[in-house]
Amino acid sequence: MPVLFAFLHHLTFITMIVVLTMQLVLLGQPLSLQSARKLQIVDRILGLSAVALLVIGFLRVFLFEKGPGYYFHNGIFHAKLTLFLIAAVLSIVC
Repeated sequence: MPVLFAFLHHLTFITMIVVLTMQLVLLGQPLSLQSARKLQIVDRILGLSAVALLVIGFLRVFLFEKGPGYYFHNGIFHAKLTLFLIAAVLSIVC
């Protein structure tokens, strides 16, 4: 089971990268009704993949990996989570 959740965690991260790339391409084009609708769909997919990444990541921390004691004492884990949350807040606000 840990391998499945590791795969899902990486898959959602790759999905986010692909969707962000699609968003950049769409934003580089002239804004029309059709591209605005595409941007809405891409933004929804980005939000869903971000939530899935966070949920699957926390499931890995609490249920399938080394446990919260290991991760919550790790500075790199805190930095990664903080940067993720900052990016999420900026994405929502802007």
